[in-house]
Amino acid sequence: AREGINLASPEHSGNHHHIGAVDLLPFSPLGEATLEEAAAVARTVGERMGRELGMSVILYGAAHGSNRSLVDVRKQTTFFQRGQEGHGTESVQSGIAPDFGPATPSEGHGITLCGATPYVVNYNLMLDTADVSIAKQISKLIRGSSEGGLTGVQAMGYLKGTSRPGEYVAEVACNLTEPTK
Repeated sequence: AREGINLASPEHSGNHHHIGAVDLLPFSPLGEATLEEAAAVARTVGERMGRELGMSVILYGAAHGSNRSLVDVRKQTTFFQRGQEGHGTESVQSGIAPDFGPATPSEGHGITLCGATPYVVNYNLMLDTADVSIAKQISKLIRGSSEGGLTGVQAMGYLKGTSRPGEYVAEVACNLTEPTK
């Protein structure tokens, strides 16, 4: 991804919000592995990406000492402001200093978020409309942080590009952080 994706290129396009060529590297314990073991792997990978590849890496979850959430990290970056297709002409910015790699993200590679959390299920719903306000209303109703929301659900509504240039559909993107509940 580092060699093949250049976020600053006019040819770059995407249909999901992102702040890096390698946007997210989540590690979750499987089988007998522990969250602490997953966090150690995330820290090792993040450190190597910074040192060997020169990429800016921010840790989250159990990989970071404060256990800061992915949502909180993304809120402190330009993740939610980078245009309808998740990118734009503005550079990637962050209110959080990278844990590894360059302090200023490169224009072409942005920031990688690397962390460890219990297993998360992603579930996205494409709506039969381009009215993003409907997706945002649904997201607000179902997210666990809202009064009456669903436990363990993180959700956001946004416009997603389709295979036809200039065409969009509204989407509700969900992370189920407690999929067994």
